[in-house]
Amino acid sequence: MRRHKPPTLVSMWMLDVFCCALGCVTLLWLLKTREAGITSDEALNANSSLMQTREELEETKKQSALRLADAERLLAELNSTKSLLALARSERDDLAKSIALVRGERDKTATELALMVGERDKNAKDLALVTDDRNKNAKNLALIEQELAKTKNDLKLALAKADDLDKTLKGLNSKLTATDAELAKKRGEMETINKQLDAAKKQASELETLVRDKDKMRTDAESKLKASETRLDAMSRTATDATKLQAKLDALELTLKAQKTQLDEANVTIVDLQGTKAKLADKVNQLRIESDNKFAGIALTGKNVVFLVDMSGSMDRVDENTLEPTKWPTVRDTVCKLLVSLPDIEHFQVIMFSSKASFLLSETDWIKYDKTKSIEQIRTAMSNVKPTGDTNMYTGLEEAFRFRAKGLDTLYLISDGLPTSGPGLTAAQERQGISDTDRTNILSRHVRRVLLTEWNKPDAQKQRVRINSVGFFYESPDVGAFLWSLSRENDGSFVGMSRP
Repeated sequence: MRRHKPPTLVSMWMLDVFCCALGCVTLLWLLKTREAGITSDEALNANSSLMQTREELEETKKQSALRLADAERLLAELNSTKSLLALARSERDDLAKSIALVRGERDKTATELALMVGERDKNAKDLALVTDDRNKNAKNLALIEQELAKTKNDLKLALAKADDLDKTLKGLNSKLTATDAELAKKRGEMETINKQLDAAKKQASELETLVRDKDKMRTDAESKLKASETRLDAMSRTATDATKLQAKLDALELTLKAQKTQLDEANVTIVDLQGTKAKLADKVNQLRIESDNKFAGIALTGKNVVFLVDMSGSMDRVDENTLEPTKWPTVRDTVCKLLVSLPDIEHFQVIMFSSKASFLLSETDWIKYDKTKSIEQIRTAMSNVKPTGDTNMYTGLEEAFRFRAKGLDTLYLISDGLPTSGPGLTAAQERQGISDTDRTNILSRHVRRVLLTEWNKPDAQKQRVRINSVGFFYESPDVGAFLWSLSRENDGSFVGMSRP
């Protein structure tokens, strides 16, 4: 067995050095381990901080994006605010100018106010004078009231005269009826004259036959005279025969003289009958012309004619609550009779009106007149019309006078009442709700005024469109007076048709 040698001092020193080195290494390792732990903890903390920092960075990015959007929005608002500020500055400048103007106006107003104060003082003095005048006018008003009372009495007298005129108008209507009777009588006389004319023609024919017979008798007498002269020559040799022949000759001469006298008388009678025949023919023609060219007193004239027919609700009634089934057919027949009786008619048009105006037939321009076709068209179309609505005569006349530029020369207005609607009232009158009587009076005057000053004022040749009016079954004298005045002012005539 090997024995160990006891350690030496060197060995022990080396062992001590080795132990010290080992201790240092161990200490160093512990230090490094500790430092590594600290470093690891710091790394973990750093990593955690990094993660947190990344999250904060992401949040910051989001916040930055939001702030950027807010910044852009704020920038837009800033630009808008700048624009508004510029506008406000412009308005401020304008306002400053306006303020300057207002101040100028204020100064001017102050000046005018001073003048107005002076005027007020002057007006106060004038007021005192006006007060004196008012007192004087009060006295004059008392006198005027006395005159008014007198005028009222005069008005009562005028109303009484109006009643008398109404009675006179009724008398004229009676005379008109009598005139119609006289016209019938004249027609009867015309028929008698025609019969006399036929008898005269027959008598003239008989006289012509008689003249031919007389001519034959004269020819025979001349032949007999020649034969007698021949016999006279033959019997002149003997005195007895000559005496007898002379006696016969004298007798023949007396016969010839008598026949010549009868012939002269027959010729005179023929001449007289021919003159009578010519006079009778002239009289018959005159009566026929007068009868053809008149309709109850209206002269039937016109080449280009408009018939303006009222088709308001009253045109098939006698009054508001009473129907009259024959009224509208009578209106229809009257239009047809007027049209067929016009001797010079070339073109026509029929316009209906109530609340508004319309054309009876489909055409809106002139219609060429054809006697059979035109009358049948009007009769059929008017038979299908149902009267309704109020009476806007203004719109009917306005539509009719559009034809004046196209040659309109005569207008026949057929109605039974005064205007009840249409232009003519002021806004104040509409608001006040005036009475029906005042309304119709105002509208009637307006229609007549517009006719005279606009629609039917004289042209370059100082000519107007002639307006003839036919009033149907009117009960109020105001209707007849209105239509008569309208026709008289426009070179026409008026006739009133009483109820059947």
